[in-house]
Amino acid sequence: MLEGIAESNKFEPITENVRQVDHHGGFTSASGHALYTARAYPAEYWNKTAFVTEPTGHLIATFVIRPDGAGFRSKNSWNLVASDDEWCAPIAAEIGPDGNVWFIDWYNFIVQHNPTPAGFKTGKGAAYETDARDKKHGRIYRLVWTGEGAKKPADGKPGSATLTSLKDASAEQLVAALKNDNMFWRLHAQRLLVERNKTDVVPELLKLVADPAVDEIGLNAPAIHALWTLHGVGALDGSNPAAIAAAAKACAHASAGVRRAAVQMLPLNAAANRALAESKLDPREDPQVRLAALLALADAEPGAGTGPRILDALIQNVQGNDRWIADAATAAAARNALSLLVEASRRNQPQLASPAVLPRIGIVAQHYARQANAEKLPDLLAALATAQPVVVETIVTGLERGWPRDKAVKLGEAGDLALVKLFEKSSPAIGSRLAALSTRWGSRQLEQFAVKIASGLLAQIKDEKLKDSERIAAAGQLIDFRKSDPAVAEELLQLISPRTSPDLAQGLVEAIGQSEASDAGAAIIERLGALAPSARAAALRILLSRGDWTTSLIDAIGAGKIAFSELSLDQKQALAAHPDKEVAKRAKELLARGGGLPDPDRQKVLEELLPLIKETGDAAAGKELFKKHCTKCHVHSGEGTKIGPDLTGMAVHPKEELLTHIIDPSRSVEGNFRIYTVVISDGRVLSGLLASESKTAIELFDAEGKKHAIQREDVEELVASTKSLMPDGFEKQVTKPELSNLLEFLTQRGKYLPLDLRKVATIASTRSMFVDANAQAERLIFRDWSPKTFEGVPFLLVDPQGDRVPNCVLLYSTSGTFPQKMPRSVTLPCNAPAKAVHILGGIAGWAFPYGEKGSVSMIVRLNYVDGMSEEHPLKNGEEMADYIRRVDVPGSKFAYQLRGQQLRYLAIHPKRTEPIKDIELVKGPDATAPVVMAVTLESP
Repeated sequence: MLEGIAESNKFEPITENVRQVDHHGGFTSASGHALYTARAYPAEYWNKTAFVTEPTGHLIATFVIRPDGAGFRSKNSWNLVASDDEWCAPIAAEIGPDGNVWFIDWYNFIVQHNPTPAGFKTGKGAAYETDARDKKHGRIYRLVWTGEGAKKPADGKPGSATLTSLKDASAEQLVAALKNDNMFWRLHAQRLLVERNKTDVVPELLKLVADPAVDEIGLNAPAIHALWTLHGVGALDGSNPAAIAAAAKACAHASAGVRRAAVQMLPLNAAANRALAESKLDPREDPQVRLAALLALADAEPGAGTGPRILDALIQNVQGNDRWIADAATAAAARNALSLLVEASRRNQPQLASPAVLPRIGIVAQHYARQANAEKLPDLLAALATAQPVVVETIVTGLERGWPRDKAVKLGEAGDLALVKLFEKSSPAIGSRLAALSTRWGSRQLEQFAVKIASGLLAQIKDEKLKDSERIAAAGQLIDFRKSDPAVAEELLQLISPRTSPDLAQGLVEAIGQSEASDAGAAIIERLGALAPSARAAALRILLSRGDWTTSLIDAIGAGKIAFSELSLDQKQALAAHPDKEVAKRAKELLARGGGLPDPDRQKVLEELLPLIKETGDAAAGKELFKKHCTKCHVHSGEGTKIGPDLTGMAVHPKEELLTHIIDPSRSVEGNFRIYTVVISDGRVLSGLLASESKTAIELFDAEGKKHAIQREDVEELVASTKSLMPDGFEKQVTKPELSNLLEFLTQRGKYLPLDLRKVATIASTRSMFVDANAQAERLIFRDWSPKTFEGVPFLLVDPQGDRVPNCVLLYSTSGTFPQKMPRSVTLPCNAPAKAVHILGGIAGWAFPYGEKGSVSMIVRLNYVDGMSEEHPLKNGEEMADYIRRVDVPGSKFAYQLRGQQLRYLAIHPKRTEPIKDIELVKGPDATAPVVMAVTLESP
């Protein structure tokens, strides 16, 4: 991603009357800029200053540009123009034909389009209609230098130091204009010569290229333009040896700018020319010339000796760590991948292990592998046999990751022998990758080492001195090496004993889950009884992940080897809804026979359990039950895994409502919590929540809270269910007293009770909320969406999950685009008395300092259980302020700065002590668009 080169975006206006609506105190549009490429101004401007216009600040800034390796940095150093006229609005600055700066002053009191203040209408292009936006009186200024060294008026003749026109200029006059000291004229002359498309000017152009002179700042601009003109008229396509020779000679010109241009356009189809380009990779060369040489080599055909030179460039860049040189070298290396990889394998330089070099070698290895060209692969394998271990690991890993799985090749005898030699010198980890590659490469020689590979990996797995993670990784490599061998799964299972740590046991079982052997499922079932609980649960989950293994599981249940009661509710539900209809049919029959299926009449079950809502349970015991059964998918007070809804604010709901959701979770399941089933091409079957999706992949959260990434090309079937990820039948996992305790915990109210905005949220604050769908400034984005505490008050934020889930309340307004589609009120259930209602909001679109001060933006209406109500108006400029930046008002406090936008805090104090049934957030009569991000009740 490209980044700005300026030290800061701050500007320095000479008046306080600056109107900005998104970013404040700095450049917003930076709507026009130009490098100073003439000579009418003093030398301090020449080719190192850029003029940036900023209409909201009434100025044109001068940024001084300095080299920074192969890139540049800049600093706002002085104002070329600054006005205290509030109508002054410079929008473009250019270097004119006389070498002076010409700029357009839009001359508008109102520059930016939004927001639309109260009493105004939004017109075309989201701009509000106002007479203060003038469309008739813009003007163009010419800013002339009249000090020391100022130029005399132009005589107008083509070829003279100053020009006024190139109309009807001859070829000779156009060539002469390439020597003008203003790039304005040089570019026009170059364009006209190229458009003529005649080679009669080539001799004169060659004279310009041959001129060795440089000016006061080390440039020879005529030579640069002459080279590009030669390129434009086709003289550098190989048809004109004299032009090629001139360009080659220019690679040694005293001016770095000429050398850079020559390298850019010199055809590298000859050994001598390629050598010239490669010579420019010398670290003593100007960085811009080196960058041009690397990019030229990236575009040219591969060269036998180019890879080593590019590797040198990468190594020499370690100390300076120039980003642009590194990226260009990587592009050039990818073009010359084989020679670079062979050279990296042959060398013993410690710099190869540098973080600035080694990852680049890995990228090149992957690029080479994706081409699946094995013709020269034996050369690389032979070189790797003597390479540093870290280089071997990087290149082999890159090859393994990049080589297409569906493109086997024939290595031939030489390739097979080289592969064997490399394998014999490799560590078990690298050996397993080589073994995986050998299958794709069609190697037969390495088959004889299969036993050695497996033995080496097994030795790692058995080595108790290694970390569990290392032993699990070795198990994964072993399975990857022998995916179709059921004996491997049996060997891993034999290693699990009562002495095996739970993490290792589970890791070994999950490694077996990557096997493609049909009989591996039977092996897992055979050893199921000897597995500890965590590994056993993992084994059951794995058996359900493949169609053939699932059939073996059902057979075992039917034969009485495994009880259906061992399956969790979500696993039973997955079986009953299996995409294989025969599997689903058999599962339902066995579930029904064994009483494993929950009663499908969920209303009947609910009615049987309703008496529990009148009981007083043990909240502490309910919390422990929540930790045991619910935290793998739910969060409460910051504890748990955020896959399903956050249950922190559930205490506002009555026990009957909570019991309904627990017993019949699919009764009113939200779309983002529905279960999806994916059938993958390798036979696996996964079920869970759709966490995210892109053009190339989807991600699922399973019922254990684990994320699975699946490439779309591997998806054979994707089915959306109307069922919630939380399965029916929770009552079968707990006793009635335990369910009573859970309800008590969920409805327990402490000092603070955060309310759940999910049901009433109207928009995702990570999207633009007011006028322009692409406006970043119209978004309210926290770095994370965990609960926040301000002045001791906890607030529960709704995670927008990117921008898929509405997470805040935006109310109706006549202004803008999106507020007009919002509701005029929302209602939050409360069912509790409150000492205070704490609100994280206090902001609105088109609010103070805009709009009418004192107008009512929003009304907080408290509806009590006895039918009484009271209203608390929030007024513009008192409690409410504009969201776009920090604006302080007396009735609320600044709480959070969100990428420039503000969020404020305020509290409403009820006048009565009776329980509040619900809280209405009602739009007031003014034109603001109020926003509420979170609400928390404080108990009396």
